[in-house]
Amino acid sequence: MSRQKQVAEAQATLDQVAAVRPVDVNVVRSQVAQAQASVARAQAELDLATVRSPQAGQVLKIHTRLGELVGTQGIISLGQTQSMVAVAEVYELDVSRIRAGQTATVVSKNNAFPDVLRGWSFNRDVSIQ
Repeated sequence: MSRQKQVAEAQATLDQVAAVRPVDVNVVRSQVAQAQASVARAQAELDLATVRSPQAGQVLKIHTRLGELVGTQGIISLGQTQSMVAVAEVYELDVSRIRAGQTATVVSKNNAFPDVLRGWSFNRDVSIQ
């Protein structure tokens, strides 16, 4: 490449760079600032729309889905599954066979728990309804 051609290309590049006026740079900077403000606003709105639980636990039932209005039951039923109490119905003929300290197996009808729960019965309260 000849020296004159290199000088001509360098001059063309310089002319292109010089053609970018400070006004154009300021316009682009303003557009970038507006875009950043829009992102920050969208993030703030997302943070307000995100539902967070006030405590750790397992979701037992979902009452409200995306787009639905929250009813009197709330959004979810949340349970502390590390320590739970199960209320069970037992046939009258079988009540006499239940003893304190026996192991018990609990199965959820609506599959709220992924596995079968195992535990012990600590007391035997009888209420007839």
